[in-house]
Amino acid sequence: MHLFGPESRAVSLETALLNATLLHEYLGAEHVDGAYWSLVIEVTFYSWMALLFYSLRDWSRLRIAFWLWMLVSYAGVIWWKHIPESMEFLVKDLMFVKYAPLFIGGMLIFRIYQYGRPAAADAALLALAVCHGLFAYKLPYSLFVLGCFGTFALAVSGHLNCSPTNPCCGWAVFPTACTWYTKTLAMA
Repeated sequence: MHLFGPESRAVSLETALLNATLLHEYLGAEHVDGAYWSLVIEVTFYSWMALLFYSLRDWSRLRIAFWLWMLVSYAGVIWWKHIPESMEFLVKDLMFVKYAPLFIGGMLIFRIYQYGRPAAADAALLALAVCHGLFAYKLPYSLFVLGCFGTFALAVSGHLNCSPTNPCCGWAVFPTACTWYTKTLAMA
């Protein structure tokens, strides 16, 4: 299927339709565009959030789920090459252990912005989310992730003259930008 763009980017109608589901990677279809890889992760994350928020309904219970997810994420990136084949889809794809701490960290920074000084458990979880980048990504990508966290924290604390409605500092941009940048550079 080819309507616009270069002829070399043409894909089958089936691939185009599967990409429209934003679950194409799980269904074995190639990306229509290389930048679409992060959309699968985002849809998976927001599906998890809908499930967790609907089922747990309380921040103290959500916090426990995020702690477990963070611990699985650390274990997953530390033992990435040793994850049993039977667990790869769950750990690497559905739990996306390389990227989940970016989303969790973004949520925690927003909570600090919304509610002020965090509880000790939230501050520790945020520290783990920030440090996760040192394990999940090689240099210089890990430094970029740390810079993203720092920039995001400065923005929400009012030190960058940005607001949540300003496109340069929107809440949803942070995890997406970090995951896109680290994977895109790693593929280069």
